[in-house]
Amino acid sequence: MKTKIIISNKKQHGSSLLETMISLFFLAIGLLGTLAMQNKSIQHNQNSYAYSQAIVLATDLNERLRISADPAATYAEWTADLQRQIPAGRAKFNGADAFAPVAKGQIGTINITFKESAAGLGSGNERTISFRTWL
Repeated sequence: MKTKIIISNKKQHGSSLLETMISLFFLAIGLLGTLAMQNKSIQHNQNSYAYSQAIVLATDLNERLRISADPAATYAEWTADLQRQIPAGRAKFNGADAFAPVAKGQIGTINITFKESAAGLGSGNERTISFRTWL
């Protein structure tokens, strides 16, 4: 039995260096896009957390003021809690930085201002949440 040997005139086998470099370039672009999406996701997650903390703190102040015998001292304690929870946060009660007494059964407004993206991932825009309630 005779064996046939096929000789090819082509000298290239596999992919060329140029094709490999181009595919690595596209892979790198895809990975950078994924990294950018992850960065934005973390930023939005931190902003959501700050909004949630502000709402929880406003509700907490509302409940504390309703049952407090000394609302001014309660407000001072709560302001310290605000600084622990949201370091760049500021609060105003009925538009004033200091506590202004409100009669029971009256409407009070709690404004909490904080910066978005405390970790420095975003623009650092200030946001204010207003919470109106009966005291």
